[in-house]
Amino acid sequence: MTLRVARIITRLNVGGPAYQATILNYLLKQKYNCQTLLIYGQVCSDEIFYESLLNEYPSESVFCKYLHRDINPLYDILAIRQIKSVLKKFQPDIVHTHTAKAGFIGRTAAKIVCPNAAIIHTYHGHVFNHYFSSAKENIIIKIERALARKSDCLIAISQTLKEELSERFRIAPKDKFSVIELGLPLDKFLSLPPRGKLRQMLGIPENAIVLGTLGRLVPIKNHLRMIRILDLLISNIKNDENLKSTDIRLIIGGTGQLEQKLKQEAKIRNLSEKIFFPGLIDDLQQFYSDIDIALLTSDNEGTPVMLIEAQSAGRYVIAPDVGGIRDIIYPQCGTIIKPNSPENYVDVLINIMKNRNKYNKISETIRREIAERFSPERLTDDIYNLYQRISNATGTR
Repeated sequence: MTLRVARIITRLNVGGPAYQATILNYLLKQKYNCQTLLIYGQVCSDEIFYESLLNEYPSESVFCKYLHRDINPLYDILAIRQIKSVLKKFQPDIVHTHTAKAGFIGRTAAKIVCPNAAIIHTYHGHVFNHYFSSAKENIIIKIERALARKSDCLIAISQTLKEELSERFRIAPKDKFSVIELGLPLDKFLSLPPRGKLRQMLGIPENAIVLGTLGRLVPIKNHLRMIRILDLLISNIKNDENLKSTDIRLIIGGTGQLEQKLKQEAKIRNLSEKIFFPGLIDDLQQFYSDIDIALLTSDNEGTPVMLIEAQSAGRYVIAPDVGGIRDIIYPQCGTIIKPNSPENYVDVLINIMKNRNKYNKISETIRREIAERFSPERLTDDIYNLYQRISNATGTR
């Protein structure tokens, strides 16, 4: 039987969920002859629409102009109405939603017009910590529990995320979750271009140690902590006889609502010549070629794409012990910081600088293992097998 799959995602902004949605719809059609439809909404005003993904992984798609990340009762009602119309026409066997808002709008619409379709939702992370006030978080958790009861299967992208959702927040019993890790086109990072192009463009000396990060410039990513880390690191280096001549730079790639605030913070700390804000970086291979260490300081995460890419590119990573990060960091490739304090980051960074030969040897074997573990083909196979199992169990009603 040819499966008809409607996939719904809040928006196609730069990030892991957009990658998964577009890659899956494309490969499910190419590899398993599924009839796929991608429904996506409007990016936020401070975000960039990742249109190139639709060109790189083409499939039938519908833009829902009323589907937004922010809560807006009128737009939400109109989004449900539009998605109901699309689903009624497409008649899917499976409705698969990604991200919180699409999970609410999409599952609500599907239950009304597709009573025979299997409903699946993927958690790429969660918004139950650090996003809203505790009162709002409690309301969102109750809504998620209600939606989970109406879903045939829930997917977590890491084992830790599954445990948090099932045990800590009690969204649904463990047996309702499947763990399916991300799938990304990582082979391109196994061979990097010569170092220097990005450094030259930004005016970074060839001998500088460069820390780098990619992501939305939003509060949850806590780039302010990253700037404080650099400030403390430079102060410590000046007082260390073995390191005082070391030149440290930081590249913060991405766009978002906090860009101007972060630039102002860098200026206040007299770090404007040490921190670079190049905006959205298209040439990711060159980015990883030109940095020495990938850095993340988020308050909450799912499983960050940057950390997976960086490891496959042979770059050492330093990241906080939040979300599913511990599930994707290889001991040879990175250090997890706990607690997530600037002082702890600085201690690790100084140790790395004093033992650079030890940390610069990430083997090609490990890099290839990472690329295979998180490959788009593996993701597609896992998702298709899940679809088959759910379809057989429900008989697509």
